[in-house]
Amino acid sequence: MRNAWVWAGIIALVFATDVSAKKKKVKVGIGSVVPSGTPWERQGQWMKKNVRKRSGGSVKLKLFFDGRKGDEQELLKKCVIDDPKLQGIAVSSAAAANAVPEIQAWDLPFLFDTNQEIDFVLDNYLYTPFKQVMDKYNLVFYVFGENGWLNVGMTDGFVKKPSDVAGRNMRTPKSLIYEETWKAMGAQPVVLGTSEVLPALMDGKVVGFAQTPLLSFATGWHTKIEYYTLTKHVYQPGLVAWCKGWFKNQAPETKEILMSDVKEATDFGRESVRKLGPQLLENFKTYGIKMYTLTEAERTVFKQATKDVKAKFKASASPGALKLLKAIETGKAAFKKR
Repeated sequence: MRNAWVWAGIIALVFATDVSAKKKKVKVGIGSVVPSGTPWERQGQWMKKNVRKRSGGSVKLKLFFDGRKGDEQELLKKCVIDDPKLQGIAVSSAAAANAVPEIQAWDLPFLFDTNQEIDFVLDNYLYTPFKQVMDKYNLVFYVFGENGWLNVGMTDGFVKKPSDVAGRNMRTPKSLIYEETWKAMGAQPVVLGTSEVLPALMDGKVVGFAQTPLLSFATGWHTKIEYYTLTKHVYQPGLVAWCKGWFKNQAPETKEILMSDVKEATDFGRESVRKLGPQLLENFKTYGIKMYTLTEAERTVFKQATKDVKAKFKASASPGALKLLKAIETGKAAFKKR
């Protein structure tokens, strides 16, 4: 009888050891061009810690920031074709729109007015549509990030009216919406990647750009401008997505972990970036950068100047893009009725 108990114990131990040995370790590499030491990295670290805790250490995120896995277009391409060295990406909505054309709707000028309106629409009306659209392009949308409001930085003067950029070379990412927006103001858009902007400002290839205060500092673009106009003409989110080819082959419990805590991850990212807002604007002053905030009347003039961008977009947009735009407009209408 004693031997029977001994053998039972040995068998149980062997079985437990075997199960433990077979517990698969999952490593998830996320690529991004965002600089280290920024709130975006902190959001990534939050996700990393959360995933590790939820999985008991069996799922580990590895963060490749500073463009170590390529620029945003390279990251998108690698994720879509299921590059084995990459399992997820964190990119701007402007970059993602080149791979997922439908989401260009988000970058239309003067689409939003306040953070409260944006948060309401994103959280209640856009999460599911975004997920459905990105799924068609081999991307599993996880969570929105925060870049913030785009304003205009210039080397030689404030932008208080559209004519202030007329005929001027202005940097734009590779995006039809951004290019058309500058053209509507009379400017000449010059398509440049993130790493190309600083040299272009130095040699006069461009005289200005539209970007958030945080990314302007993170990239060093602020060192080559003297004027910054708070236009708030575009709100730009970021987004985190998993590479679908890899994701679909993961165990159900791994998928659940990687898609958990959406609200918490979103709120953490927003709070981290927005908290720095006032401080960053003060930092502009320390660099001798002059700042100006458009009045509502001046902002209205810009809205009028760029209204045809939306009309052109709607005339050529795909059914999927129009559906996304409708979701945005429905959300905005619901926000106003609150």
